[in-house]
Amino acid sequence: MLLGIFSRPFGGKLIKKTSVLKIVLVSLLMNATGCFILSATSITLVPAVFAIVLLGIGCGLPYSSLFNKATELFPHRAGAAMGLVNMMGIIMILIGAPLIGKIKDMTNSYSSAFVALGTFALLIAAIFYLSEKNKK
Repeated sequence: MLLGIFSRPFGGKLIKKTSVLKIVLVSLLMNATGCFILSATSITLVPAVFAIVLLGIGCGLPYSSLFNKATELFPHRAGAAMGLVNMMGIIMILIGAPLIGKIKDMTNSYSSAFVALGTFALLIAAIFYLSEKNKK
């Protein structure tokens, strides 16, 4: 959580050098990598810490850039833009956490849950990438 909080401003600064899409893609790939590392059944401390760092930064990095883009799209509704960005996170928390618990209960393993999360992140990254590629 702390890494996510500290990486939020960095994402806002990156928007001046790159696009929101690239920041979101890098973030999703970091999250997928972290999840796949954590899915290993015999993981040691160093890879686990690395995976947690990837997840922490990956979750916080796109926040400011998404907020800036939402504010750009709705310049006179900054509060609505903030609500939109936060709503997406809340939806993932409300759906994702119980889903992870259900997957763990069904498989009796957290590995399956981390694989599902990593696969979901890769799927969303592919959708973002392909939708941007088709615009060009």
